[in-house]
Parts: sequence; C-alpha cells; structure tokens
Amino acid sequence: MSLIDMRQQVPARISSTPPVDKEPARVLIIEPDPIRREDLARLTALEGHQCMPSSSADGLTLVIGDYEPDLVLLALEVPGSSGFEICGEIRTSDCGRHIPVMLVTPQLADEQTITRALRAGADDCVCLERPLELQARTSVHLRNKRYRDVLRRVRSERDNLLVTATVDPLTGVPNRRALEDAVNRQVSSRQRFGILFLDIDHFKKVNDKFGHDVGDQVLKTVADYMRRSTRVGDFCGRYGGEEFVILIA
Repeated sequence: MSLIDMRQQVPARISSTPPVDKEPARVLIIEPDPIRREDLARLTALEGHQCMPSSSADGLTLVIGDYEPDLVLLALEVPGSSGFEICGEIRTSDCGRHIPVMLVTPQLADEQTITRALRAGADDCVCLERPLELQARTSVHLRNKRYRDVLRRVRSERDNLLVTATVDPLTGVPNRRALEDAVNRQVSSRQRFGILFLDIDHFKKVNDKFGHDVGDQVLKTVADYMRRSTRVGDFCGRYGGEEFVILIA
C-alpha cells in the first residue's frame, strides 16, 4: 500500500507534540520489501510505538503533514528514488524539518554509505540485522525528539507570555508597562530622549454615540497610524484608555 492510499486512513491530529510518556510515538516506515517492512513494524510495535508501514514514498510530504510522525524509518533503496534523495526531500519540507530520519540498510553499511546518508540529512544509519541496536537507536531518537518538542513548546509559551505582558491586546502596540521599560532603559543608559503624550479629543462622545465597538476601531486606527508614522528608533504605545505615548530617541 502506498503513502497516498494510507493517508486516507490517518485521523486528523491537532498537535505534533504529544506530551512526554502520554502517547505512543508515531513511526513512519518506508520499506518496499514486505518481509523487511514487517520486521520493522514488529520491532516498532514491541517498543510500544504506533507505526504506519508503506511500500513507497509516493505523496511523502502530504502524509507527513497528516500523520505527523515522530520518526521516519527509511529504506536505503526505494522504487523510483533512493533513501538519500528522500532524506533531502524530508529535510527541505516545512513539515519534516524537525523529524528524525533513520536510514535502514538490510546489511551492515560501509563507511561511504553511512557518510552519504548523514550528509543527505539522515540522523542515523542502522542495520536491520542488528535489531537490538535498531530498537535502542530508535528509542534514543524518539526521546530526543520529544525533548526538543517540549523545548519548542516552552519557548513558544514564553514568547506568548512576553507578548501578553508587553503588548496592548486591542491595538497591538506596546502597552504602558513596555513604555515604562523603554523609558527606564533610556534613563539607565543616560541617552537623551523626548516624550509626547497624545490623547483623542472627545473620545467619550464617540463611545456614547456610536458604541464601544466603534470606539475600539477608532483606537486601533489611531494606533496603526502612529505606528506607521513614527521614525525608526522611536517608540510608540498605548498608555491607557484613549491616551498614547511616543518616545523620541
């Protein structure tokens, strides 16, 4: 069964980052030989992982996007291509850039083959004749993948918290806290600067007559105009309510 056929059987997933030790790892197996493909699937299942075995690499990037594997076990020889070329295809795709790829050879590979595999983008090159080593290396790559996933998630959450703490959610410009930090930096570095305080005249009448939704749109428009009009190096933000500040460096 090809990858294009099998992607129809793959349920949609929300995230490619399962919690550590909460979900079994997902392993994509690409091996044209049915016996070796069955051996890889059996070894994968023994470790408690889910697997999707396929005889070809047709529609590879689409399947990776749907199945979101944590690891790819890839045969050295694939019909119409080679493991080296497929490694390059995975590495240049957005969905496969961070997925570890293990090139699997039927016999022990020589130094030249291993070198070529690593240069092609593979994370490892293992031999099916050494099943215990293959299982151990699989576990190591999956463990490292999940650690990297956790690190990326933590960094993303940190960045989101940073934005929440320093950006006004309505207008998208820096908030009062960010403005105060900018002023403190200028004072600490003893740099000359100027501050312009601006507010919207009769803004309460806008809210009273047209409603708060229209008032919010006015604030967004003013903030966007300020952001586009300030010079490089200047700093503008919302101080509170209808009040804005521009820090001129």
